[in-house]
Amino acid sequence: MKSINEKAYFYLTRFIFILGLALISQQAWAGKTTARSGIWIMNSSCDIVHAQIDGKSETVCLPKVEFTDDVDIEVLYRKLKGGIARQEAVFQLYHDGYGTPVRVGNMLFASDVYLKDMKKTFIGVLQNIGYKFKLSDKPAFEDSEYLRDVQAGRYLSASKRKGTIPVISSDKSPSDQQGGNTGTGNRSNSTGSVETISDILPAGVLPPAMRKMKQELDAKLREIKNRPYKVEIIKVDTVRWASGRMGKLTNDGLIADGIIEGTKLNFQIQSPIEKDWLKSVKAETLISQPCEYILQRDLNGREFQKNGRYFLADLYFTDLGLTWSDWLVSQGVTPASYVIDSGFATGPITLSKSVLNGKWRGLKAPVIGVVAFDEPVDGMEKEEIVRVPPLEDKIKDFKDFAKRLDSKTANKVVNVSLLICPDGKPYLELGQKRVARIYFPDLKSTLLMLMEQAFQK
Repeated sequence: MKSINEKAYFYLTRFIFILGLALISQQAWAGKTTARSGIWIMNSSCDIVHAQIDGKSETVCLPKVEFTDDVDIEVLYRKLKGGIARQEAVFQLYHDGYGTPVRVGNMLFASDVYLKDMKKTFIGVLQNIGYKFKLSDKPAFEDSEYLRDVQAGRYLSASKRKGTIPVISSDKSPSDQQGGNTGTGNRSNSTGSVETISDILPAGVLPPAMRKMKQELDAKLREIKNRPYKVEIIKVDTVRWASGRMGKLTNDGLIADGIIEGTKLNFQIQSPIEKDWLKSVKAETLISQPCEYILQRDLNGREFQKNGRYFLADLYFTDLGLTWSDWLVSQGVTPASYVIDSGFATGPITLSKSVLNGKWRGLKAPVIGVVAFDEPVDGMEKEEIVRVPPLEDKIKDFKDFAKRLDSKTANKVVNVSLLICPDGKPYLELGQKRVARIYFPDLKSTLLMLMEQAFQK
């Protein structure tokens, strides 16, 4: 009877753990990232980075990398551990839609990391080493098999590989480990020492099978369920990453008609040292390339603008895996030092929230809604277009989706948590007011919850 109860308890805790992951996956999602400045301390593999973010020691899980060529594991690890020194970095962390980074166990999750001294992203470093690979199209925390392997310290993402695969070592002695164990056996490193679970896993990170405390899991589930109502301090970094497509370059660093989040705008990037640099590069090949615009924020947290141009701290070409400087160097052009304007933000900016009452007029685009405010703040219209937290899933038929949502929400009373900058004026993204959340008191639900319900029907 005792063994049956133990087995039932094991499956119960395992079910709760999987449920917890599923609930987390409902909150955050693909494409939802927030840039956080920090320090890259070291990477123990191509999966895990030890970092310092917001003054705290963190373990950051990187995307699943699947190599398409043969990989010598020992050589790969030596290059990764020895090739990236401690330095300041920008971690592109997945968040829950409200600015709080997703955390599973003791790990945060990044889509990529920009290394300031190297002026490259981590993915760019792998490419420069010469490896050929593809990245998984979903965050690590949504891939339960990959996440288990990373937590157990035994993942090497390679579709073709040679050498040995790192796993948690058993209680065999180093001499036993060096006796030829390969494949899925225990790995000894080039110095002859053996990596144990304490070497591989940072404090607090345990394999799922070892998570036996039901109280801890219950607390995690309560936190996830209550998160939409949690009071949090909202901070924005000095830059904002936003997906888009490349426009047309001009010699002074203007990017004309770049598309960002469905909007066509002009951007300013730091132009190279050479005066006639544009003649020596193949700029036309960049037009319409998918990219990440790294928008420079001002002292109040808004995107910095001058002369009708949004200023960029950097630019990342998604398909090429290159930053702006990387691309210039590949074209034989020397990048110029980044010129810092006195109006640029120099550190994280803390935003406040102002709760306003009004009526919901409807969703006009996946991230755009209209609210009629009872008492709008200064600088706002009575009826205002606002940017709302985005749905994690891609809406295929927006017209039908909006109709289903409006049937339940149109003209309902709402409490709008409007983000406010230090100067007391609304926080903007691409010139539009941004809200942290919209709550329907009659329905006892947030707009994001109702959008998720409409999407499921």
